[in-house]
Amino acid sequence: MELWNHCENPYPFVPAEILDAADSARASLPNAYCDPRVAARLYDEVFEEYAHVEDLADDELVLLARNWDALCLYAWQPLLFNPHLKTWLHRIRVPTLVVWGAADRIVSPEYGRAYSGLIPQARFEVIQNAGHHPELEQPAAFVRLVSDFLHPPGR
Repeated sequence: MELWNHCENPYPFVPAEILDAADSARASLPNAYCDPRVAARLYDEVFEEYAHVEDLADDELVLLARNWDALCLYAWQPLLFNPHLKTWLHRIRVPTLVVWGAADRIVSPEYGRAYSGLIPQARFEVIQNAGHHPELEQPAAFVRLVSDFLHPPGR
């Protein structure tokens, strides 16, 4: 089974290369999180599975590979950027909540606000004291926003 069929330049699925990717991710952490202590803790939790990839069960390894495959399919060229996205957002026809971290230094809140403005019925919310992953840095605030969006008062 070809797990990397969507990647033009796939990495072989071996621990050494995954660890290289993890090291690269660690280098970008200061920009991803508001609180560096959260960044370090989350790095350790998220990338722990890559450090011991040889110990994963077959179903876990397949799941990990499929997650990477999905990332490649949707975000490979150019990496995590789609120049055509803004021309498609008007097609979204359901109420949409866009949540952003106020301290996101990877993709600024202004970027999110601009893109959410292209989605009909979109609501843009910023979570304070959160960077690129507000759902991880401020989970209670994130859940509150999503819950209020899904179950508005009086409904």
